[in-house]
Formats: sequence, structure tokens, C-alpha cells
Amino acid sequence: MSRCLFLYNQCYKKEIEDYRNGLVPEHRLFGFAAIEREGHTVSICPVPQLASRWVISPRGWRIYQALYSLMHIGQFDIIIATHESCALTLLLLRKLHLFLLPIVVMNVALQHPRNMRGIRRGIWRLLLPYADAVLSYTKAQRERTVRDFGVLPERSYFVPFGVDTNFFAGVRDKHLGNFFLSVGTNDGRDFATLVNALPPRARLVVVTDEVNAVIVRNTCRESSARVRILHDIPISRLRKIYHRALAQVIVLHEISFSSGQTVLLENMAMGKHVIVTRTVATEDYIEDGVDCTAVSPGDVEQLRTVLQQTLDNPELFIEMGSNAAQIVRELYRCDHHGRELNRIVVTLIATIKISNNPLNMNAW
Repeated sequence: MSRCLFLYNQCYKKEIEDYRNGLVPEHRLFGFAAIEREGHTVSICPVPQLASRWVISPRGWRIYQALYSLMHIGQFDIIIATHESCALTLLLLRKLHLFLLPIVVMNVALQHPRNMRGIRRGIWRLLLPYADAVLSYTKAQRERTVRDFGVLPERSYFVPFGVDTNFFAGVRDKHLGNFFLSVGTNDGRDFATLVNALPPRARLVVVTDEVNAVIVRNTCRESSARVRILHDIPISRLRKIYHRALAQVIVLHEISFSSGQTVLLENMAMGKHVIVTRTVATEDYIEDGVDCTAVSPGDVEQLRTVLQQTLDNPELFIEMGSNAAQIVRELYRCDHHGRELNRIVVTLIATIKISNNPLNMNAW
């Protein structure tokens, strides 16, 4: 089997240790555990003792990972970048013919507006085609990597995200709380619409970062007593809050980059009623009225109606939650994502070995 080096936006040693100790779900590793299960040797970049302060910044860490990959190139067969930003320096080295190992890039935010204009778009158009495989979590993102960044169609893949259904078991809490829950930290979240749609007397718990918390506080002046904001919740505690909530509410802007998929699938796996905005980021994973309740972006009145219906009759959505749990286990488990990633890894390594074989006349 192959030797795979996984690249992350920060040192992932503790995250991997926590996973092995059962403290965090497998999908937080973005394929690391699944590829290891397939028999490959998997590694991450260690923290350098002499330069730990320099690499603590995200940019410094990404540059360090590229240099580590280059300096230890003989120890690995393939590089797997779990976020496109992790691969940028290596793609530049590839363009300069200084790095030959195959590179797999997971598309998380390539379609973010900041990457779709100006110099950033130019950089990605210049370098992304040098990736051997670009994996997107939605069909539309897969198509846009070809159209907007010039990736060859045969190098662009739709690989659905998968979640740890053992960690997020579908055990329904008999003592539901009387609050809605909304979890998310990136700028794809539309907390202003959610707060404005909150029905009278309804309570809301928001788990987010400080940037989004400011938006929530500025929007909910009149309803602040009914809105609670939490930060940095351990996943084991968050799982308990998932269980207790009336519904998970994922309200998104009209976005084309990945946002909301993890929380969506975690809650679906648990059999929760999920109210979610239909966007490019979510449309491949949901069927309105079957496994979730879908709403339109920015539609306050529609969202308020759905929230009120859930508040008045939560039992009406039990079957929908059961459908969601079954669908996630059939289509969106970690091992589904891992098998597809493994297929791509094995194919790329075999292709590279064939092309480097001196008996292959096409390689000359």
C-alpha cells in the first residue's frame, strides 16, 4: 500500500490523538482514518522544535508543510491537502518542476468570493490545474473548478462529505428542550435572518465564533433575553445539545462554497429535524419534506412559519428525522467518503508508477 502525507491548516497531532481516544468524530480528520483503514501508511507533518513559534501562524504552517513535503519527498507516495490553501505552495513547486508527487486537493472554499476575483482568482487559475485531483463536496463546485479555474474534467471529482454515524448515533432524546439550535462559524451563515425570523416566545441557542456573535447581538436587541450565544464547545457537549434541541436550524446566505454540510449531516445522522437553507452547498444532500425542511435564502417569513410549526407540533417531524438518519447511513458515512478517496489515491499512484516506468515508451 501507499504512504500518504496529509496536510492540514494547523498541526493535527492532538486532533488525531483525540479521535483515537474516542473524543472527536472521524470526519474531523477528513479521510485520514479511512485511508489508514484501507491499509495505507498515513502521516502528518510534525511540529519542528526549533521553529515552533514561526509555524504557529496558519501561513507559516502551510509554508512549513510544503517545505517538509519537499525535503521528505522520498518517504511518501502521495500528498493529500485537506483544504485547498494547504496545497498552494506545493502547487507552485509543481509548476516550477520542483515537486513530482501526486497532489490531491480538497475543495473547501475555492468558490468563496475572495477566491473568485482579482489576484486570488488569477493565482488559483495559474496553479490549481497542476493538482492531480480536486475533490469537491458538491456537484456544482466540481463543475466550477473546471469552468472557473481550468482544472481538467478528468481531474475534478464530486466526493460527498461523510460523517461519523457511530459518534452521532440516532438516539432520540425523550426530554427535548424548548429551544432551537444553530451551529456554525464561517461567513456563509446568515444569523441575521434567523434572529429576525424567531417567533415570539421561541428560544434560540447559537454556537458560533465571535464575528458571527457580533451579528447575532446586533440583530437581537429586542429578543436578546431569548437568545444565548456559546463559543468553543467541546464536541461531546455539543452532541448533547444536539440531542436536546427542538431542531437544528442552518440558515445560509446564497453561497457556492462549502458551508453547513457538517452540522447538517451530523444532525441528520442523529435523527433530528433539520431546517436548512437550500443553496449550492446543501442541495446535493437534502430532499425537502423527506429528510429535512428546506427554506429559501433570506426569506424571513418562510423561516418564521417553519419555526412556529416546529414549536407547536414537534412530533410532526419525527418521521422526517428517522428518514434523515437512514439516508445518512446509506449515503453519507465516513467510510463512503473514504472509499472514494481511496479509489482516487490508488488510481493516481498506479498512474504515476506506470508513467515513470522506463519500459513505458510514452514516458520518454
